[in-house]
Amino acid sequence: MIKLTKAVRGTLQLARRKTITNAWQLLQTAVKLFEQQQYAIACFLAMTTIEEIGKLFILRIAQRDEFETLGVIKLEPLPELNTKGLYKFLRNHLHKALEAAATSLYINAGADRRHGVHPISGMHITSGVVLLVRSGRWMSIRNSCLYTDVNLAANSTLSPSDFITREHAYYFICMGFEVLGEQAEAGFGSILEGRDAKKSVQFWQDRLKDLKRFMEQWSSTVNIDQLNFLANPGPLQEEAEKRESKNVT
Repeated sequence: MIKLTKAVRGTLQLARRKTITNAWQLLQTAVKLFEQQQYAIACFLAMTTIEEIGKLFILRIAQRDEFETLGVIKLEPLPELNTKGLYKFLRNHLHKALEAAATSLYINAGADRRHGVHPISGMHITSGVVLLVRSGRWMSIRNSCLYTDVNLAANSTLSPSDFITREHAYYFICMGFEVLGEQAEAGFGSILEGRDAKKSVQFWQDRLKDLKRFMEQWSSTVNIDQLNFLANPGPLQEEAEKRESKNVT
């Protein structure tokens, strides 16, 4: 536990700015690698972008500036921040990815219009991220971006390029743009925190423009409808429900 002093709140604010800046750098690199047909690493960096953005909402809440500005709470006497719980969250890939998806994609009419629904499963394309996290398959795809898989019983060896396709990379880059733009205020600040929100609004608008350009350039070269977690979400939904009934995280 640590007292939520002015200095600690300042550190949290700095962490938010550095986090969103780092996430944007990761996504830009992912796009460049996609253009170079390095799909596995591009996919990994796009997924990491989403995880990095997942930190922002929690850091924003921990800072508590909005609550003070709105008069919901008073910061005198100084409250305590559970740093152990915060650090545990910041190190958990699934929790960060779920936070990003829940705050940026779960209810996002604009993103749903941009990406639509799968023609067979009828699932919103943006719901794929939440489903992958809830089912635990997020880590499977993430690891497949990086590591060679060896199965001696099946006499098979798969490299990242054998599993991760152009469609995977394209999908996660698009979702990365969506969550990055949606969490602009969590990164740079909002009016409710007593800050000028011009930078946040501009960042959000710029990322949507970048997403539009990326989709216009590359959407005709991919078929994300063939991604199994979008085309056949049933097994993952069952897996998610089993995990949640056992409280697996």
